[in-house]
Amino acid sequence: MAEVTFYNRLEPRPRDNDFTYTLTAPVRDPLWFLTRQWQIGEFNGEDNGSVAFVQYGGRTSRMPRWLAPDGTEVSLSDGAPLEPQTLREPFAPDIGLQVELGNDFVDLLREEMDDDTATDDLVSAFHDTEQYELDEPADPSLNPVDSATRRFLGVCSGRVLNGYELYVLAKTVDGGGSVPGNITADNDEIAAIERALGRLLSRVRDIYGELGTSDPSTWQPERLEYRLQVIGADPSGEGNAVLDAHPNSDGEFEWFSFDVASRNAAASEAAPDPVGFFTVPARVQFDGMPSTRFWNFEDSTLSLPDISAEGLDDLLKLLITDFMLVHSNDWYVLPYEQAVGTLAKTDFIVVYDVFGKLTLIERAEGALTAAGTDRWTMFSIADGDDLADYFVLPPSSGPAMQVGQVLEDVRFGRDETANMAFGIERITTSLIGEERSGRQRDGEIAARLNLPPKETTDNPYPLRYSVESEIPANWVPLFPIETTAPDIVLEVGATIKATASDTFGTVPPQSKILTPQGVGDDYQIQEEEIPRAGLKVERAVFRSRWIDGSNHLWVQRRRSIGAGEAQSGLAFDQPLPNES
Repeated sequence: MAEVTFYNRLEPRPRDNDFTYTLTAPVRDPLWFLTRQWQIGEFNGEDNGSVAFVQYGGRTSRMPRWLAPDGTEVSLSDGAPLEPQTLREPFAPDIGLQVELGNDFVDLLREEMDDDTATDDLVSAFHDTEQYELDEPADPSLNPVDSATRRFLGVCSGRVLNGYELYVLAKTVDGGGSVPGNITADNDEIAAIERALGRLLSRVRDIYGELGTSDPSTWQPERLEYRLQVIGADPSGEGNAVLDAHPNSDGEFEWFSFDVASRNAAASEAAPDPVGFFTVPARVQFDGMPSTRFWNFEDSTLSLPDISAEGLDDLLKLLITDFMLVHSNDWYVLPYEQAVGTLAKTDFIVVYDVFGKLTLIERAEGALTAAGTDRWTMFSIADGDDLADYFVLPPSSGPAMQVGQVLEDVRFGRDETANMAFGIERITTSLIGEERSGRQRDGEIAARLNLPPKETTDNPYPLRYSVESEIPANWVPLFPIETTAPDIVLEVGATIKATASDTFGTVPPQSKILTPQGVGDDYQIQEEEIPRAGLKVERAVFRSRWIDGSNHLWVQRRRSIGAGEAQSGLAFDQPLPNES
């Protein structure tokens, strides 16, 4: 038997073209309504005045400088984000960059000389000086040069000047030095070379900042994280505060990246700037909220009956539902523009209603709850056991910071089977500045090893003994070492591989992350920095446009949670099936 579906619809059928009487919504029994209002307590002196306008008063102060780990104070510039000023490291002068700068110098010199023959003679003089020739890199069997670099050198070697050495010469000339005498003795040519070097130096500084191999001063290799402090003038006018700064996993500084480390009320800082204005606030609006108009039909964009909170366990749903149904029409938005790189303190917010009543709005967590772990607050930074009474807006690039080429990607993980930890160099940078995967480097090393072939004679024994299994070359072992009991640190080691039948060699780490400067051969990492979930540290190129329209390019490191435990396959003292 077929089912028949019926649809019912309730709709108004006006009998007159005049809707005046209908829209008045007359009440037949007003006394009943008044009685019901009295019963539910609507006559209990409730203030029903609407918000007319708001008066705001506060103060802002600046972040004038930052502190390096060695205590050096560095002024903060308004012309760049905080990240490149505090976290950047020099661009490494790889062979690709050397060739690019060498060609740039020749082009600039040709423009300054305006004589192709004389320019070619000067370029030949630079080629005759060994210092300005491209260096041929070493090619050991346990760290072979990749095929792309060999092809690149085959094209450029002997034809292009070493642009990095020319950059060093440009810095020397800029500091009062002179062009080497073996290049030329002609004053006009020397002047043209100096002008070309000056333009080359300006170009490098405009694009790259600085070139070199040093690590950032704020990087702590034993902790695999940045450490720095930013000084902020107290917006109350009472000295300054030293803020510990910790970039997030994307390398950005957010408002919650700062905590007050110490205060100095006697410090002399610039006076805070007062902020005061009157404004009309706007109501908070969201889809599905109850309408404030009597005859307005609400949009069914949010199904409130479908919000089911079982018992009192799901308090979040109960709070949201209570806010949407009861209190949503009492919330307003007050616009406030705060300049980047400032600390803003709100002194007062006074609400004026249509009846002329003034209401002072105080801080939500000001004196309502005691200090401790049970206090809940938003947009507040820690000040010891207390809270700072101002909001920090750092001069950060934020979402405008774009990530470019990843220069290095090192994963740290624990191998519970081998009872060790490893630093896995997934990505390193080749000699020409291109990405080189760890698996590719391991394969190139295996192809270069001169090992004798396995014996093919019959072996009567079914098993063979393996002292130690082999691990990939890009897996850098981290050995646990006990220091002051019971503290344990992880010391970076190296993989050992056989290069011939009776010789062995070590495969050293290739990343700057695992070979920090100034540490030596005993690079140790605090054991607690590598959790069971693992750790990922990257060196990448970042780019950002600042508020004045300027572009900034820099190299920075960032860390995030890894991918869990590692499985290196390392095992000792194993009986294995005989393969002969």
